[in-house]
Amino acid sequence: MTDIDPMSVATVAAGDLGSHPRASVRQMDASAIDAPDGHYDLVLFALALHHLPPELAVRVFAEGTRAANRLLIIDPRRPSAPLLLAQVAAVLPFVKLHPVIHDAVISGLRAYSPSALRALAHHADPAISLEFRTRRTGPTVVLARRYSKVA
Repeated sequence: MTDIDPMSVATVAAGDLGSHPRASVRQMDASAIDAPDGHYDLVLFALALHHLPPELAVRVFAEGTRAANRLLIIDPRRPSAPLLLAQVAAVLPFVKLHPVIHDAVISGLRAYSPSALRALAHHADPAISLEFRTRRTGPTVVLARRYSKVA
C-alpha cells in the first residue's frame, strides 16, 4: 500500500495492514513509482485520480502500466451534464450543512469522463488500452494495459 501523504502512510503502517507479513506500506508518488518495469502484476489507484490535473493523471497511466502488467483505476463517475446540473441543484442548499456533500459535488465536477480517460491514456502512451468495467451505478472502473509492439 502506498500513499503520497506521510500521515496516511503512518496511520496504515500502525494498523493491521502495516504488521501483515505479506504487506508493504510505503510513501510513494503514483506518478513516479519506485519499481522496475513489470515488477507488479497489478497496481490499484483508487478514488484519487479526480484530484489530479491532467498532466499528473497522464503520469499515473504511464507509471502504472510501466511498473505493472495492469493498472486498475477506480474513481468517481463523471455524470452527464444534465444529470450533474440536476444533482448540483438538488444538493446545493445543503452543501454548507455537511462537508461530505460539498466533497461529493466537487468530486463529480472534477471526475474524468471515459473519453477523457481514453485521451489521458493515449497521451501517456498510444500502446495503452483501456477496458471499462463500470456498472450501471457506482464508480468508474477501468483496467489499463500497455501492449508493446512486436516487430
